[in-house]
Amino acid sequence: SNSNSIVGQAGHTSSAAKLCLDLVSGGQSDWYLPSIQELNMLWNNYYTVARALSQISGATQLSNSTYWSSSEYIDNYAWYFSFGFGYTGYNNKNNTYCVRAVRAF
Repeated sequence: SNSNSIVGQAGHTSSAAKLCLDLVSGGQSDWYLPSIQELNMLWNNYYTVARALSQISGATQLSNSTYWSSSEYIDNYAWYFSFGFGYTGYNNKNNTYCVRAVRAF
């Protein structure tokens, strides 16, 4: 619901959430931008997720990058998750971070 809320904001033209909602990959079109809690769950289960992704043809592995979440902090700020260090923070939405689309899990 976070991704849909972001895209539904007045004047919205593009965002990490829109990229995820528009994604069609592996024949699936139900992708979305994960919340900060979901990114934390992925990090806490990093090796299990990496092992599962390695079994899927064409799947991209998680990297030690910083990823945007769909959890907003205030109007112009959103939460991010650093997979390199396992911490969260928030920053201006104009900053560039990686985007990881997920499906319900």
